[in-house]
Amino acid sequence: AHCATCGMRELCLPTGLGTDAMRELEGLVAARQRFAKGAPVFQSGDRFTALYALRSGSCKTTMLSEGGREQVTGYHLMGDIIGFDGIGSGRHQCQAVSLEDTEVCEVPFARLEELSCRLPALQRNLHRLLSRAITRDENLLLTMATMRAEARIAAFLLNLSRRYRQRGYSSTEFVLRLTR
Repeated sequence: AHCATCGMRELCLPTGLGTDAMRELEGLVAARQRFAKGAPVFQSGDRFTALYALRSGSCKTTMLSEGGREQVTGYHLMGDIIGFDGIGSGRHQCQAVSLEDTEVCEVPFARLEELSCRLPALQRNLHRLLSRAITRDENLLLTMATMRAEARIAAFLLNLSRRYRQRGYSSTEFVLRLTR
């Protein structure tokens, strides 16, 4: 499977790349890895080396609270890119765990940065992805601070519905892989 034929390419690839640029981008993918349900894609404290594009399946990202309780910080679907949390410090601040059998494309960040300097469309896409991650986190903070539990669940389900619709799936019927 190649980026050019991947069903999730519109979600993680820039539009308008020529054939040569697309070939270079595909060359970035260091590995396509499969993770069984419950397996970590990366763990908190791991050295940051790559971003991970979900080709299939789903993951949750979690952090431990001060009291040692696991707090879910994200629910990620196919087409999402995870791992941005490690860019600033060089270490992942959260862990990503597969919620079902999941396949990811590992994209080494140093090589992605170098290629994005030569391909403006790729650089714009990387900035767009980073902006989306920041906005998602800000919206999560606002939701947690201002909404009651029932409203937070409703907002989460509406967001999930929109994301499934973007991927061409039903926005009214879907399986939620989280246990709580």
